[in-house]
Amino acid sequence: MAGRPMWENPLRAPVAYGRLAVPQLFAELQSPEPEKKLRALASLQDLLHDPERLYPTVTKGYVEKMKLLLEDEDPSVRSKTCEVLGLLCTHSLGRQVLLSSPLLSSLFWLLDDPSSPCRKNVLRVLKLLTLHPSGADALLTLVPKLLLKLQQQQQQEEGEQISVEEEKKVEVNEEEKVDEENQQEQREGLKMEQTEEVKDVKEEEEEEELLVLSLISCCSRRDALPALSSDAVSVLKPRLTHPCTHIRREATAAMMALSVPMAGKHRLCEEAMLPLLVGLLRDEDVHVRTNTVGVIMYTVITTAGKLQCLKLNVVSALLDLLTEAPPFKKAPRLMEEKERWTRKALVLYSLRALTSLAEAPEGRRLLMEQLPLLRRSCEEEEDAEVIRAAHAAIEVVTWTP
Repeated sequence: MAGRPMWENPLRAPVAYGRLAVPQLFAELQSPEPEKKLRALASLQDLLHDPERLYPTVTKGYVEKMKLLLEDEDPSVRSKTCEVLGLLCTHSLGRQVLLSSPLLSSLFWLLDDPSSPCRKNVLRVLKLLTLHPSGADALLTLVPKLLLKLQQQQQQEEGEQISVEEEKKVEVNEEEKVDEENQQEQREGLKMEQTEEVKDVKEEEEEEELLVLSLISCCSRRDALPALSSDAVSVLKPRLTHPCTHIRREATAAMMALSVPMAGKHRLCEEAMLPLLVGLLRDEDVHVRTNTVGVIMYTVITTAGKLQCLKLNVVSALLDLLTEAPPFKKAPRLMEEKERWTRKALVLYSLRALTSLAEAPEGRRLLMEQLPLLRRSCEEEEDAEVIRAAHAAIEVVTWTP
């Protein structure tokens, strides 16, 4: 029996030449054998990096043929199909075609897939769809389901924490009864193995949770009302103090999107979220601090938001952020552009929040004492937008009837 040629990749299907490549691979995808499907999908994924191959795949109706692959019994086939769709969604044309195809309902269904890699790949595809405005609109109906997933995961984590505490109590009782060293060593070794397994599972869960939060944030920027009607504020609240920095970052970004409409501002005040948010102003991550200041900036537009923030001494915290952030002309020139924009957003949000707080008598009184600091920050700046925001804050503070 002849062996496999040395040049042939066992993980890839042979690819025909030129225009026949894509039709040939889609013909192999009709095979009942999962291995052949996976090899064809891997080769198709390689081909679609070339825009000349991607265009006919999208325009000649091949995308619709992938619906059956999303319903395949093999989880690896479903997951790999989502990877291919994710590659298509990196192009604007691919996103438009997928939004108008019947595959969208199948992707929604796969959010509850038992396979974790499949669920994560689906979330990545949906996240790419939100890059198109019509994609965010199409996914707004999905927001309540995403929030429900977060709520269920939170309940599961609380249940696991309770079970871990009970196991510790049982172990303590057993150790009081049994003093044999060999049994204790076996328990410790087993405990280490279980800890590593739990750690891996926890990392996978955090990655999936991060994708869900990012998707909620993107959809809420388009329209926050579906999330607010599903009690998103209380669902997101535990994520604001999560030990993972990236989850806190996405949770505060979603909370910022929820605080834009008036209903969101009132909900934040009613749910007593501001004390928790004020604590995040001292978070170690600059993105978390920036998003938190953004939430406060939107919330202090309301009278209730102003009064609560003044009681929490937010003015001094915002002034501290202004003094900590270096002006543009003093910032390192080698600083990455993204970091510079994050720093600019932090300063702008802080100045606008202070401007709103200065509309209250108590806020104006506090800021009058810090007027030299505001003027100095204005003089040291070279960014026009930051200078305008600083001038606006000074005008409101120094306004007299």
